[in-house]
Amino acid sequence: MGWHLLGKVDFRIPMSPLAVRLDALFGQTTHQSNLQGHSQLLGGLANLVWNIPSAAPMIKPYLLGGGGLYNFKITIPRSVSTRLRPNSRGTWEGERPLGRVRRASSPRRGM
Repeated sequence: MGWHLLGKVDFRIPMSPLAVRLDALFGQTTHQSNLQGHSQLLGGLANLVWNIPSAAPMIKPYLLGGGGLYNFKITIPRSVSTRLRPNSRGTWEGERPLGRVRRASSPRRGM
């Protein structure tokens, strides 16, 4: 069981087809195994959005690209083990009309 909180804010640039989009996410889930505890995910993305002009008013194509950071943490009760260290990763994102592309980079050494 768990929950997620998502948020999005768009800032349009006046007289321009460009906009800035900020996405944020926080979620927590309990472990579905014999292991007690929970996992948390905290993240954010900043994207530049290009709204492509279209002759059809019902269709609003756009291209999106940007980057962000995600932090993943697993908490286990002390009776089982100690809390694991958070794992942060950078990410990049791109979106086109036919689907979304997202890639998380490898964690940096020493984290």
